[in-house]
Amino acid sequence: IEAMKGSLFGDTEVARVADLMARDLVRDPLFYQTGSPPRLALVRVQHDTTQYMFGEAREAYLVKVRTYLKRALKDRVIFVDLDVEKKLRDALADWRPDDTWTAGVARGHKNKHGVDYFLTARFMSNDKVVEIPARDGTKNDRRIVMLAMSFNLVDAETAELAWAHDVSSAAAYSSRDFQN
Repeated sequence: IEAMKGSLFGDTEVARVADLMARDLVRDPLFYQTGSPPRLALVRVQHDTTQYMFGEAREAYLVKVRTYLKRALKDRVIFVDLDVEKKLRDALADWRPDDTWTAGVARGHKNKHGVDYFLTARFMSNDKVVEIPARDGTKNDRRIVMLAMSFNLVDAETAELAWAHDVSSAAAYSSRDFQN
């Protein structure tokens, strides 16, 4: 995403979040009690922020998140093929992870698609503009962006939540950052 200069979704932020997620993931017994690494599919990213992300930008962002997670987790997980992930995203379009009424859509994919867990993500932001007094008596507007990210692993056979992790971040931007 390159919707604004200093974007919270730049490479640095995605890498930091992937590292934090990886550290938490590998502590979970489901990653060290099985003989083979679990097979994951990044199937849903819910985007509730002020940054625009449509079509190709959305797909590029999913690939970026997946790449950084794969790099951080190394051989502890196996990500299924990108074509399989795309098929799963289409098959799970009506599934809402927090809605028990749609859980049936997410059940039974383990043997059908060779995936153990679905990885879902939700990005939320809260933007606020504050005035910061300068030394010369003028005031500068600063935009404070609070970003909350929530990640879940859902069992691909039972549609039950297997792991959850939250990461939050804050950044300040001046009005000059948005002039271009």
